[in-house]
Amino acid sequence: MINVKPYFRAILKSLNYKEWKDGFDSENIPSSRYDRAFFVEANLFDGVAMNQTDCLDITAPVQVKVFLKGKGNIYDRIDDATAKGQAIVLECLKGSNRLSNPLKNVVFNSMEIEPLSDSNNDRLVININFTALDVLGVD
Repeated sequence: MINVKPYFRAILKSLNYKEWKDGFDSENIPSSRYDRAFFVEANLFDGVAMNQTDCLDITAPVQVKVFLKGKGNIYDRIDDATAKGQAIVLECLKGSNRLSNPLKNVVFNSMEIEPLSDSNNDRLVININFTALDVLGVD
């Protein structure tokens, strides 16, 4: 379970995003730190199965939130956010990352791009949802 957040944090940092460490409130990111900020939310862990080798399979829904700001044509900025989100997804799913870390697997579920608020579309949020699979040795 403790392997889940570090996996996603390391990937986002390798792509030059900056972690926002207030993990429950994305509304309080200062404007000066907003662009390319992220945080990883993974706070629910489900035990799935226990196998004969005393290992417990764990699944965890993970949401990666990436924050972008800018001016200009909103359609172009949504396209840019889509490309950035796709790059994050691909890096998280790359076999050399996904299969060579303490996690058992990472599965992409969905991605949504939305304005931070209805009245302010110069700040976008990319919500990327994954399922992480981990294994705990319980012997």
